[in-house]
Amino acid sequence: MKYSIEGNPSFGILKILLEAPEDKEYILADAGAMIYQDSNIGISSGLYGGIGDVVKRVLFAKEYAFLNKFFLKDGEKGEVAFAPGYPGSVLDVFMEGGRILARPGSFLALVGKNIGITGRVGNTSSFFSMKGLSFLSVEGDGVFFLSGFGSIVELDVESSCIVDTGHVLAYTEGLDVKIKPIGNFKSFIFSKEGLVADFRGRGKVWVQTRNEKDYAYFNEYCASQIKSKK
Repeated sequence: MKYSIEGNPSFGILKILLEAPEDKEYILADAGAMIYQDSNIGISSGLYGGIGDVVKRVLFAKEYAFLNKFFLKDGEKGEVAFAPGYPGSVLDVFMEGGRILARPGSFLALVGKNIGITGRVGNTSSFFSMKGLSFLSVEGDGVFFLSGFGSIVELDVESSCIVDTGHVLAYTEGLDVKIKPIGNFKSFIFSKEGLVADFRGRGKVWVQTRNEKDYAYFNEYCASQIKSKK
């Protein structure tokens, strides 16, 4: 299996070249993420993982129940391409037995038979950080392709790191995260920064450079201005 990521940071696209039969390698991808594929690539949809994983993935991570499996039907090789449903980047995250907690909607694809993907409920302190109490939990060995709104920046946390909650994309399990206002009361009210995620410990945090909520507000404002001038 070979892959390339193109089009970052605005219009990321993931291209994967399969070079072995289904029993040796295949791709699990988010429903609707495929852009194009060679004719010798097969696809099947299923409830991959145990029934408990599927239920958690739907209820807690707000993901579609079915995942699409892409595999080489015949021939020596075949290519399939994927992209997120919004302007942004794609990043390859190498899994080596650990677990990553990611924002719902960030899953694009994964390669690796030992990778599990499910949903997970966070603690109450994380309520505002990732669209509620829910996370996408990915663990095992393989490659997890993460998608984010805008560019994706990887931060190595040695002791602590503070990230605006709207920009938190994913982080490694083991980091302690608490949601709190930034600075003092005056800063919280007037800085327009709002709540932040305070990460403590050692691990990695991935941030997206754009905030979907701010982008939606901007679009609504532009639409209202256009409407008012008609």
